[in-house]
Amino acid sequence: MLLGEILHRSVIQPNLAAHSPTAAIDELVSLLVRAGDLAPHQRDAVRKAVLDREAAGTSAMSDGVALPHGTTDRIKNIVGAIGISHTGIDFDAQDGERVRIVILLVVPRNEFHTYVRNLAGIAHLLEDKSFRESLLSERDPDEVLALIRREEHGPAFQGMMKRLGFRD
Repeated sequence: MLLGEILHRSVIQPNLAAHSPTAAIDELVSLLVRAGDLAPHQRDAVRKAVLDREAAGTSAMSDGVALPHGTTDRIKNIVGAIGISHTGIDFDAQDGERVRIVILLVVPRNEFHTYVRNLAGIAHLLEDKSFRESLLSERDPDEVLALIRREEHGPAFQGMMKRLGFRD
């Protein structure tokens, strides 16, 4: 499943207010609850799964991107949210850069294979500097989603997914 298939306009926050990794995770989990992707009673379990994973090591990749993620048996479907921070958040990234793009991904525990594929696809998507810059310039959730979907359906991304055996 592609990021553009997981996301919808209600789980895209182009003006993330958080100033810490925990606050960013909380803000995005709350967004999932408000959007109806998570039931209110699932909030704490999902938050704990992601924070436990974050405690094991930062989810900051490089180039201002973090991918906090986790697995839990409390959900049945993959859920995700994206936040854009205009001030940046210190996720303790190895490159020292403040994180401006935060993508939260939570996968049912029994779908580990899907989980790995999603992380690989998202990481590849965000390697492209021009894509990251375009994402950072967007302020409208619909435009953020359209940008992600266009990139994922482009030949470079599709070729990479096929080479890795992630798409037929």
